[in-house]
Amino acid sequence: ASARVVGLPWALRAASGGGGRGLKVAGRLDEVADLYDSAVREATGAFGRGDCYAEQFLDKPRHVEAQVLADSHGNVVVLGTRDCSLQRRNQKLVEEAPAPFLTDDQRARVHASARAICAAAGYTGAGTVEFLLSQDGVL
Repeated sequence: ASARVVGLPWALRAASGGGGRGLKVAGRLDEVADLYDSAVREATGAFGRGDCYAEQFLDKPRHVEAQVLADSHGNVVVLGTRDCSLQRRNQKLVEEAPAPFLTDDQRARVHASARAICAAAGYTGAGTVEFLLSQDGVL
């Protein structure tokens, strides 16, 4: 049912993954179950955990990161953004800061969203919040 609401294609991802390991793309509903099972097997073998999730697949999105500092009093500061879109085999090759292509509105939304995510999670320390920006500008 979710595929009908969110739309296809779907990216099935290993929750503990990175670098594209455990990533499967389903373009049709009849592929989802088999590809999910495959992603779970790959995730279990690579990371020792089979937890996977599904999200709408974006073709050639921009990979934007926000660097954050958060303290135990609930204060969250976003230090800036990075463009990490230049990748080879799902591994970052270059990180450019600040992300040069973001509009002022997109940058403000990245900062506000990063602060809200960290606050809601009770996050403390230095970290990164990652975002995907679709080709049509949707964050």
